[in-house]
Order: sequence, then C-alpha cells, then structure tokens
Amino acid sequence: MRRNQSSALGGVAKNHQKTPRLSKVENPSGLSGEQRRALRLLAGRTLAIMLAHGFPNAMLDELVSDRLATVQPGTVCFGTRRITVAWVAISEVGLQGLADTKA
Repeated sequence: MRRNQSSALGGVAKNHQKTPRLSKVENPSGLSGEQRRALRLLAGRTLAIMLAHGFPNAMLDELVSDRLATVQPGTVCFGTRRITVAWVAISEVGLQGLADTKA
C-alpha cells in the first residue's frame, strides 16, 4: 500500500511554498533554542531522523514555511529495497539566521 506524498513526508512538504514570515527572517535572533538546535542538525538528515531526535513535526513545518529549511523527497536503497524518504536541509536563510544569533 502506498501512502500519499504529504503523509509520507510527515506533513512538511505541504507547507514548503508558503510566503516566509518576515519577522523570523528579518530577526533571526527570534529563533528559539530548539529551532537553532534543529537547524544545526539539518545537514543531510531525513525527516525520520529529525523526528527521532525529538523535533516535533509542527516545528519542522514552521522552519520549512519560514524558508529556514528545505525538504526534498527521495529514495534510499537498502539491498533490494527502495524506501521513500524526505531529505531535510538548512537553507541559506537558515545559515544566516544561525550566524546572526552567534554575533
């Protein structure tokens, strides 16, 4: 049985085209500690790994809708099995937000 795309991605992909919230983009110090921790861990992780690290789906949705992170659907092969995954990555805006919070 094949799940529809939005449920396979945990709801993150459905929000990826929203207009960014300017308050978060213009004021990166407005990021919560949990959001900064998620952004630091995002490089090359799957959505499942981020959820396993304890990040709630709603917060990951918010990072994507604020354009601080991106989601790309893909597949991973394990032997003869193909598994659909959602790759999550930090965006340029997210990198700038982390850099601004360090200053």
